[in-house]
Amino acid sequence: LHDALPIWQFREDAAKCPPAGALMADAVEKAMALMLRIGGYIILFSVIMEMLSATGLLELLVTIYSPLAKLMGINAGGVSAMILGSLEMTTGSAKVATAGLPLSITLPIIALVIGFGGMCIHMQTHAVCAAAQLKPKGFTLAKILHGTLSGLLCALALQLFPFAATASSFPGETKNAAFGGVI
Repeated sequence: LHDALPIWQFREDAAKCPPAGALMADAVEKAMALMLRIGGYIILFSVIMEMLSATGLLELLVTIYSPLAKLMGINAGGVSAMILGSLEMTTGSAKVATAGLPLSITLPIIALVIGFGGMCIHMQTHAVCAAAQLKPKGFTLAKILHGTLSGLLCALALQLFPFAATASSFPGETKNAAFGGVI
């Protein structure tokens, strides 16, 4: 009868577990370590973006990609925002919103940036997966596809259901959405 009742098995298993307080403390410690790791990546990519701007590399990249972007109606500010968005999603999205582009271009670019996620999010994901001994095969390719489809579907939706409105009221001098008080 003792083996037939699952409640006894539960009690035996529960007796082998650490106390609830120890489990809670461990969970809080792991959550804090993960928050520090993720925050560290955000700071790292914010520094990288500032270095690109300060060294003039961002302007060089904008100059290289601007001729192609002009064919799609994207100005230099939009190109800069897309480059920054490929690094860090939040800042890139805020920069796109303040780039002075028409809504029909702004929204698909923001959809693309959010769909892709930025390299910062990719690094965070790989770090979390490595800690859990997971291998995110194909993750970057899937996110590129996700971003591309998001941008294309948004552009298609805007063609099917056109409207005119202001994309945002963010100030144009936003340096960094994560730390600049925009969001």
